[in-house]
Amino acid sequence: MKQSHLKSIRIVLKAILLFALFNYGFALIPDSALWKLSVYNNVLEGRPRFAQEDDLNLLFNTHELASSGKYPNQYKVLVLGDSSTWGYLLNPEETFSGLINSANLKTCHEELVHVYNLGYPKLSLFKDLILLQEAMKYEPNLIIWMITLNSTLREEEQHPMVNQNPELAQELIDKYDLEIRLNSFDEPSFQQKTFLARRNEIARFVQYQLDGIRWQSVGEEGHKKYDPIGLDVEASDDFGGLPPPTLDPHLIQFDVLQAGTLLAGDVPVVMVNEPIQIVTGQNKEIRYNKNYPRWAYDQYRELVNTQVEENQWKYVDIWDLLPPTEFTDSAVHRTPAGEEMVAEEISKLILESACP
Repeated sequence: MKQSHLKSIRIVLKAILLFALFNYGFALIPDSALWKLSVYNNVLEGRPRFAQEDDLNLLFNTHELASSGKYPNQYKVLVLGDSSTWGYLLNPEETFSGLINSANLKTCHEELVHVYNLGYPKLSLFKDLILLQEAMKYEPNLIIWMITLNSTLREEEQHPMVNQNPELAQELIDKYDLEIRLNSFDEPSFQQKTFLARRNEIARFVQYQLDGIRWQSVGEEGHKKYDPIGLDVEASDDFGGLPPPTLDPHLIQFDVLQAGTLLAGDVPVVMVNEPIQIVTGQNKEIRYNKNYPRWAYDQYRELVNTQVEENQWKYVDIWDLLPPTEFTDSAVHRTPAGEEMVAEEISKLILESACP
């Protein structure tokens, strides 16, 4: 009986020791390694647009871009932008990226064009720069950067993705001398990297694999009920508390746009000023829409054009492409019909860039 009791104690002690080794050994595994085990881009197809998460390993290892190396004869186009690029209130196949992909465009060199939608909800150029830094390892042929006035403004509070990746963010700030200040952050301790400390992260990993199986079978549904934006605006020329008549050029993050062109190296970057709603109802002479008074938006376009000429950036302005009825719940979110019109313009841009 005594020997049996001692044996049981030894088994328990061994189990505790093995778990301790596993728990602390897990701290040596980099965050990226876990997502290399993902079923996405292996058993399942990658997602055509980002999940709404701030973890770069999750975002890229579940996205179809991660398997783009399987297609050597592909003209690879990366599209950066905000929720209108991501396709808010739309299914993936209804976005301009999805529409272009379904058209099976080919360049003059017989390369099949594929647009990788790297749009991510919320307005932030610096967030786009972080995504571009990660995406460059996939060797794109062309980068299209969708911008609008609100996305180019300097941010009082940084995007959650920036706060989630402070080391990468600080590296970009230092490398390109950006006028951005981060919130203070501490390096995670060894204890915070253990299995027990990261169990929520592991549970999320497992949940995403299960969700992937469901998504593969039923697809991603983006349609939701919304209140149409309408065609009337208030009789106010206010722009986020900024009074007319002058928009301070320093408010626009031209340093971040320049950093994007430098980061891309020899890969062409085309900036596209995306369509906005131009209302036709009450107070249309004061505001273009609920987002932008005319004085601020007109000056933004002038400032951008000046920087484009000075820096010789590639730039396309399609701000007034759509009728005001082709927007959904905001002055930048588009209807499916609006996306078709944008897809037509972006298709031309891609083919001209591929075969200048």
